[in-house]
Amino acid sequence: EAMRHFGELFEAGQHDVRGYTIPAPLTDGITFLLIGGVLVVGLVVDTLAVTFRAASAAGLPLLALYSVATGIAE
Repeated sequence: EAMRHFGELFEAGQHDVRGYTIPAPLTDGITFLLIGGVLVVGLVVDTLAVTFRAASAAGLPLLALYSVATGIAE
């Protein structure tokens, strides 16, 4: 049930991203994609910093996240 709902949110988010221009309204699908993207970046940072003991490389995904947000800000 939950995975089906996540799939529906993912599809709705993809549809909203394709359909709207910046600034897009904050829909449930876009919110799901944003939270999922930040979660993936957090997991990558944790893996690089803790598992591979590469603290300097762990900053690169955070820099990418910041750069994208800054690049599309008004």
